[in-house]
Amino acid sequence: MKGKFFLLFMIFVLQPGIPSLGQADTVYRFSLQEALDHAVAHNLTIRNATEDVKVAEMQIKQYLASGFPQINANVNYNDNLHLQTTLIPDFFSGNPDKKVEVQFGSQHNASAAISAQQMIFNGPFLVGLEAMKVLRKLNQQNLEKTEKDVKETVAQTYYIILAGQETVRILKENFQNMQKSLSETEKLYKAGFVEDISVDQLRVSVTSLKNAVLSARRQEEASMRLLKFQMGLDLEAQIELTDNLDNMLREIDYQNIILQPFRLADQIDFQVIDTQAKLAELNLKKEKYNYFPTVSALYNNQWSAIRDKFDFFDPTEKWFYASFLGITVNIPVFSSGLRKATVGMRKVELEKALISRKLVEQNLLMENQQVRENLATAWENFISQKENVALSKKVVEKTSIKVKAGTASSLDLTQVNNQYLQTQTSYFSALIQLINAKIQLDKLLNRI
Repeated sequence: MKGKFFLLFMIFVLQPGIPSLGQADTVYRFSLQEALDHAVAHNLTIRNATEDVKVAEMQIKQYLASGFPQINANVNYNDNLHLQTTLIPDFFSGNPDKKVEVQFGSQHNASAAISAQQMIFNGPFLVGLEAMKVLRKLNQQNLEKTEKDVKETVAQTYYIILAGQETVRILKENFQNMQKSLSETEKLYKAGFVEDISVDQLRVSVTSLKNAVLSARRQEEASMRLLKFQMGLDLEAQIELTDNLDNMLREIDYQNIILQPFRLADQIDFQVIDTQAKLAELNLKKEKYNYFPTVSALYNNQWSAIRDKFDFFDPTEKWFYASFLGITVNIPVFSSGLRKATVGMRKVELEKALISRKLVEQNLLMENQQVRENLATAWENFISQKENVALSKKVVEKTSIKVKAGTASSLDLTQVNNQYLQTQTSYFSALIQLINAKIQLDKLLNRI
């Protein structure tokens, strides 16, 4: 998961530009669902996959058109600047042993023709047409898969930002409390009730908390830029997340989600590999049809003119008409084993496709079980860490009271405060694990 976010982060850093949503000073507000919808409409990866679907549609039309009548017209003109000379026996003078020079033809020849060719039977074409339709389906499935993947990353980033904002809030609150304790301890030091080491310890804690706040803010900004990239927004756009983390956590119905049934046929990954297997099957069928004859028809109309002068546009001169209808049957006889080898290769490709489908099927079934176990573990860990945060906060509050009363030292406060921050870190780590497990299961159950 860390590798995925690092890769996406590098992509948006290197990306030269993304279409802008609007003016830079306008703040756009997004709930999680609105962010997902905007990403589906504007994410660059999804837009690219959408174009692939359009290309597939054009390829089908292109392939289908090649099976319909092909009509061509042509006009030809020859100016025989020097007619070819031929030697023939001199029958004209009654002396056949003697050769005479003669020239046949006219200087100006022109012709115009229109022909139509129609495929009557071509097995590979018919199978290829079926394969093109399956290819269109595959591109649509790839688009759907891309949308699901983008939704998954957008949802993860959205939750991470909300968690980051909550982290900043808690750190700021802790920073302010420690500043207050430092101020009170400084007064006690000036009055001679505590040693200077108590003041120094609190100053170190305050400085560390200040740096932690700045670091958390920078991480929040980086996550926000990543979200804008994933949504297809201009990186300079100002956005605000409107969903509340606590409300979203309360809406997680753990018991209901964990009991949702898993259907393999509904999985887009399985659908894609299944379609690829069907394509491999059609490729094999197409190669087998290469053993069958192909039949096509040709109809031709031609007009020709033979002139000694360039007078083709003279309506009194005659053009000579000719036409023919032909049927061509192409029978494959011997290919030196080429067709047999090609069919064998397609059989191997089909077998590989079937094995890949079985592998994806097993991986999905195993992933379903693993994700449910991860969600159960993450839920239990989240509940435990949430309780630890509450207890740790209570300890900090009680220790602060003791420091004011002089029954505890600043060192004690620093230690329990560090412990509190550590429990907060563990809590947010458990929160992210819970959210990621939920999103993964939602994706498997087609709930995202």
